[in-house]
Amino acid sequence: MNDIGTHNMDQSGSARQKKSAVRWRIFLLMLALVSINYVDRASLFVAMPVISDEFSISPAFQGVILSCFFWTYALMQIPGGWLADRFGPRAIIAAATVGWGRFKLLLRQLPTRFGCCSCAWDSVSPRAPSIRPGAS
Repeated sequence: MNDIGTHNMDQSGSARQKKSAVRWRIFLLMLALVSINYVDRASLFVAMPVISDEFSISPAFQGVILSCFFWTYALMQIPGGWLADRFGPRAIIAAATVGWGRFKLLLRQLPTRFGCCSCAWDSVSPRAPSIRPGAS
C-alpha cells in the first residue's frame, strides 16, 4: 500500500525518493558561474596586447603578470580543499561566490575612486575613446 507518508518502493524493496528540479537549478547556476569565471580569466590574455602597448610593458614582464595571476589559482587549491573538507563544499562554494562578487564590485569602483581614466571599464562608456586598433 502506498500512503502519503511513504516512499515509492522499487522491485528490490528499497525506498526510492523523487528527484527534484533543484539539482538542475544548481547545475545551471554553477555552469553560469564557471562560464563567467572562464571569460574573466581569458579576458586578461585578450587584453594583454592593449595593456602592454599602453603601459610599455616588456614581454618578460607580461609573462610575470600572467604567471602571478595564475599562481593564485595554484596556491589556493590546498587551502580551498582544506576549507571544503572542514566546512563542507556547499558553504565554501556559497562563500566563494559571494566573496568573488564583492571583489568584482570593489574592482568596479577602483577606477572612479583613484581617477584612473585608462582602464577596461572606460571602453564600455559611450564617452570613452575606442581601444580597438585602427579606430579613431
